[in-house]
Amino acid sequence: LTNITLENNTVIGEGAFSNTLSLTSVTLGDNTTIGVKAFAGNTQLESVVLGNNTIVDSYAFNNCSKLNTIDLSKVVGALGTYAFSGAKAIKEANLANVTSVGDYAFSDAISLEKVMMPKVEIIGEYAFATTNEAARSANALSQLTLPNTLKSIGRYAFYKNNNLETVSIGDGISKIGEYAFSECAKLTDFVALGVVEIIEECTFGGDTALETVQLNGVKKICDAAFYNNTALVNIDLSTVLEVGYCAFENCTSLKELNLLEVVILDDGAFRNNQSVTKVVMPKVEVIGIEALSNLSVSTITLPNTVHEVRPMAFYNNKNQTSFTYQN
Repeated sequence: LTNITLENNTVIGEGAFSNTLSLTSVTLGDNTTIGVKAFAGNTQLESVVLGNNTIVDSYAFNNCSKLNTIDLSKVVGALGTYAFSGAKAIKEANLANVTSVGDYAFSDAISLEKVMMPKVEIIGEYAFATTNEAARSANALSQLTLPNTLKSIGRYAFYKNNNLETVSIGDGISKIGEYAFSECAKLTDFVALGVVEIIEECTFGGDTALETVQLNGVKKICDAAFYNNTALVNIDLSTVLEVGYCAFENCTSLKELNLLEVVILDDGAFRNNQSVTKVVMPKVEVIGIEALSNLSVSTITLPNTVHEVRPMAFYNNKNQTSFTYQN
């Protein structure tokens, strides 16, 4: 069996054509529902023609490693989990009518060069992540533009997209999950126009090329959110109330910390930011262990709001010549 052609209004059952190793092409009619694992594991499948209003369930084309020709604009509604996971030959995903992308939907689809999702509202966990370490450098996606309709990005959604350089997200976004853009080695610019009040754990951790981040209305930055972002120079922290454990550790290109609303600096919050020469924190109450250590500041001024300074908070600030406590 090398070719399959099905008529309109067909429901393809679970695993119906899975692991049909000789299958190379599939043509489907309009209003087709592709069930769980319907074509999974077809490692020789290269071409799929979809009809209008196609529904794609979980694992539908999982590990179809040679699939390179498919028009995903015909897919409607929710794209199932793992639907194209491991489909490493697909180069374009035009998800024109998809409203949610399931967990792991395109994980390890490393040839994706272009992704369009003009109506998407939810992107699931690991949806476009690279989970195979050996394939990390091959990931092709370099630019990502996400629409105003997008509300939520799941954990690890774009994890280890090693060639991703720029990300722009519209004004509907309110949640970005932990590790969502972590270890994207070439990411330089990130813009999210919506209000994202919490930057989760390690959201941008290990993004060593990241220079500019535009976020609005941030209240809390969680542990290691920008850890080891050694190129980071532009980020507005003026609305932040709490900075978590090691949130900006080793951000060695930051020069000024304008922490105008910050109340809590957790342990190691800005440790090893050797280029920082100025710290402003007029409302801070708690300064954690090594929170402002190994900086290049010459003076530190603590406001009368401070009630706790933990051990080694200003350790190894070798250029510091003055210290003022305004109480």
